[in-house]
Amino acid sequence: MLKSSGIYYADITVGTGIKPVAHDTAYIFYNAMYLSEVVFGTNIGTKDTLIAPINEGFLIAGFDEAITYMNEGGKAMAVVPSYLGYGNNSYYFPAYTPIVFEINLVRVKRGPGGQIILLDYKDHLPVLKLRNL
Repeated sequence: MLKSSGIYYADITVGTGIKPVAHDTAYIFYNAMYLSEVVFGTNIGTKDTLIAPINEGFLIAGFDEAITYMNEGGKAMAVVPSYLGYGNNSYYFPAYTPIVFEINLVRVKRGPGGQIILLDYKDHLPVLKLRNL
């Protein structure tokens, strides 16, 4: 489904838990990839969930928005347009590149706390890393 912001969003599995709102903490497994399906960030296959505050500017805007459409326990796909992703301002991302996210929202905790995604580079390829708040 095309959202008014320009994100294409589709539930794979609709969760039965609560929806995250601003300042909640989301526990997430995810794949981040280009449209070509080349994965540049993931924690799927690990035991480490990404723990991130919602709508506090720590995640790219499109990832944040996609998470707010989900219910706890759900799985979804989102295609984020470049203007809600990295735009044309990143040296390592091609300008105006959309990002595809596979998201598994494991848990929602009311209120702030968690980790943030930091972008690092290895062999000129972007790599997402986690950092405690």
